[in-house]
Amino acid sequence: MSDDTAREDEAYYQRLVRLAMSMYLGERCKYCGREFATLDDLRDAVWVGQHEHGSLAHEDCYQRNL
Repeated sequence: MSDDTAREDEAYYQRLVRLAMSMYLGERCKYCGREFATLDDLRDAVWVGQHEHGSLAHEDCYQRNL
């Protein structure tokens, strides 16, 4: 695989990841209630199963509530 092809594949992968993550924008943390409003907000999100405000929580909130 050429370097150009590898870079194109990586760029494509990153776009797919952003698209998938964007489906969770607007959800709220199960524990603290803060909204996941940007893709950066989702960086520390963990899936905790369906709840009243979506299916995510902040990792630190989740760890505190184990």
